[in-house]
Amino acid sequence: QVPPEILGIKAIRVNSYLEALGVLVTHRAGIDSNCLRPNLSSLHCLSHRDQS
Repeated sequence: QVPPEILGIKAIRVNSYLEALGVLVTHRAGIDSNCLRPNLSSLHCLSHRDQS
């Protein structure tokens, strides 16, 4: 497989067909789909303390 970047294609990776549809709809409406995506950093491991 050849990644789209090597071919000079600007591609947006999505996780489902529904998300791809949302990207297409926002593009047609002139909305930047990156504005609608959550921008969360990775979560750190949380510890649980027993309160007994």
